[in-house]
Amino acid sequence: MRQLVKNLLRPIWRRSGARELRMLWRYKRLKAQWVAERLPAGGRVSAQPDGPLIIIPPDPILLVSSKGDEAMITCAIAAVRQRDKNRRIIVATDGDVADQRAARLGIESCRLNYGTSLSDSIKRIMATEPGHVLAIGADVMDGAYNPSFSFENFALIDMLDVRGVPAQITGFSVSKKPFKELGRVFEAVGPDFIFKIRDPDSFTRFQQLSSAKSELVADPAFLLQPDAEGGNVRSYIDWIDARTALGRRVIGFNIHPLLFDDRQRAMMPKLMNLVAEELSAVMDATDVDIALIAHDFRDECSDWHCHIPLKAALASHSDRILDLAEELSAGQLKAVASRLYGVVAGRMHFTIASLGVATPVLGLAYKDKVSGLMKHFGLSGKLTLEVDELLNPGVLRAAILDFLGRCPDLRKQIEAALPAVKDLSKRNFAFLDDV
Repeated sequence: MRQLVKNLLRPIWRRSGARELRMLWRYKRLKAQWVAERLPAGGRVSAQPDGPLIIIPPDPILLVSSKGDEAMITCAIAAVRQRDKNRRIIVATDGDVADQRAARLGIESCRLNYGTSLSDSIKRIMATEPGHVLAIGADVMDGAYNPSFSFENFALIDMLDVRGVPAQITGFSVSKKPFKELGRVFEAVGPDFIFKIRDPDSFTRFQQLSSAKSELVADPAFLLQPDAEGGNVRSYIDWIDARTALGRRVIGFNIHPLLFDDRQRAMMPKLMNLVAEELSAVMDATDVDIALIAHDFRDECSDWHCHIPLKAALASHSDRILDLAEELSAGQLKAVASRLYGVVAGRMHFTIASLGVATPVLGLAYKDKVSGLMKHFGLSGKLTLEVDELLNPGVLRAAILDFLGRCPDLRKQIEAALPAVKDLSKRNFAFLDDV
């Protein structure tokens, strides 16, 4: 009941402006702490070369409910294990759920009181005698979602850096509407600190936002290894392979509620009926079958809010629908993506998972992230759809039909570009080799 009430009140909370005022108040409070406490009273310390890697995650409460977050954290763990399989890895958390999930990943946790005291968080991290610290940049560093959280992650990295701990932020996105004050804040970093930016469009925007040093990389999740074991993933792959053997084309379809505004989310069943009509028309006109794929499971942001009504609306085609009806790991989802003819994806990290196995993607544009990602592969033409287009009768159907015809050539282009993209992805972890 408590969660239901919270879900009902959230849209009101957002529309009232109270949420933004609270975030700005927190931002100003944390910034004042940073100004006062940034430089260590005792000077720089010598980092422990073999000390643990500290991970600052994009979601310290749920940790891996977003499969994109799971993919990036998993790749960070793998990068450390490749260099030293016995090295300790500790992730910053803010609750029991994250602590438990860290344990399942085989790593330790360090509880921080986010949003309260930067100096307390620094003391807790320094008590672990860290060797390196890595913040997962993702889409949480430009302040577009929450300027106080973006600033707090930056401040932790910066304060540890000036204390002598090698620090890095993995490649992140910069939207068209960043929190502009962060641009000036970023310029306070040390002369050797370089911000990693994960796509060409974001790289251009970062240079417009800040004069701080920056480098173009690719998302760390491009290095994620597919995992075809566990759960029902093998049965899903077998279904796709069996349909493919019959000469049919199986495409993945992923859609999520954050594509829509609060008013539209209140009409989700109706919106999914519109999407189902477009998908039904595609199936009626072609040999295409569809795998419905959820990729994010964070409460009101969960893909299930779209997935469940969409599945119901497609009931008349149930024999041609594969419903991935469980929460798979990021690696398992990538294994599924590797078997698909193509993917229509709303989540950026399912786009990354698919492109990472050379599966072509038609992206549903979200927070200015998809078009820049496509540029890593030199992909051109109509490969993204805006939300307004998605809900315009006939547009999604026409886009998918055009996309299907282009998939063979797109796959070849992605395969050719992929080695260079993975090299850019490895740049996120190069600092681990610096002593």
